[in-house]
Amino acid sequence: MLAGRVVWGISKVILLGIQGKTWTFSLFILGGFVDAFMALSEIFLSGTHTEVSHEKAFHYLSEAAKAGELEAMLIVAESYDEGRLCPVHKEKAIYWYEKATKCGSADAAEKMRA
Repeated sequence: MLAGRVVWGISKVILLGIQGKTWTFSLFILGGFVDAFMALSEIFLSGTHTEVSHEKAFHYLSEAAKAGELEAMLIVAESYDEGRLCPVHKEKAIYWYEKATKCGSADAAEKMRA
């Protein structure tokens, strides 16, 4: 039995429930899964109803970036560039800055010029 709350969105439903003392996350995608990945990354970055996990947050940000989410592309690029949520990896940073630039990110283009 699931105890907790349900967060409804236009493109997703995220069920947040408790099993014993551990929060579990179940994701039901009704379409437009990018928003769900972004929401899950926020949950793990903020520690909302769970422990903060940069590894899990970065995983969901990466999935959103792969799916074409511009904001996620820039965060992933900056993370690889600065080592915020993952180890520094300059080649991967450049890859994501280039992808974000091609999708119209002026911030990514500026980082590429720097």
